[in-house]
Amino acid sequence: MKVGYHNMETHLKNISKINAKKIFDSLDEKTLINYNEYVEKSEISRDLTAIFEKVQEQIGSINNNSYKFDLNFGIEMYELLFNKYKVRERHASNMQLWYALQLKEVPHIVYARWGLKEERFLQNTRRVYLWTLWWYIHISWQGNKEKTFQVLEKNNTDTLVQLVERIGRNGYRIELYRKIMYYHHQHRKDGENRNLIRKVMKLNTIRCKIIEPELHDGGIDQYASDLFSYFN
Repeated sequence: MKVGYHNMETHLKNISKINAKKIFDSLDEKTLINYNEYVEKSEISRDLTAIFEKVQEQIGSINNNSYKFDLNFGIEMYELLFNKYKVRERHASNMQLWYALQLKEVPHIVYARWGLKEERFLQNTRRVYLWTLWWYIHISWQGNKEKTFQVLEKNNTDTLVQLVERIGRNGYRIELYRKIMYYHHQHRKDGENRNLIRKVMKLNTIRCKIIEPELHDGGIDQYASDLFSYFN
């Protein structure tokens, strides 16, 4: 391995779900609360912990600002993993790497947000915390951090769930989802249309069975825009 070379797979060893369960059962709340004192951290753990501490200082109480924390930490984590550790869709699709990251490297971060909820560590694949954040940012990405934050900042935890948990038969349609999130930002109004993304995603699921977005008149961009016209 070249000196200074970073790749998620060189820093993390796959952990099966069975072994992940064993590690989860051994987690101790006192250690997680005082993680910096008890654990000698690896490079990837130090990097993510530094982001976590910076975001926590910025937003205050995580419990009172849960989505704000998810978004701010998620974008910073995404950029770190994408740029420094070269995480791409292939790596992000490997749940065993996320088990390793969450349970061996940064369990204190997951604990700070969710406590010892097993579904957020390993039980429910589509709710493994850091996995959901990486994919939420990836399928919403607008070309840079600033534009992505602008598109996502007025959303809520339900928006995240509605987007991330709707994985198609062949995975996420990345370009389409990014366009949908762009137009969602354009059409969403403060305090209104809290269920807009849910309605649009349901409509998209139905329409994709009979229409190929790329072949739609005007292509994917117009297809995504047209989804919202039904709810104006």
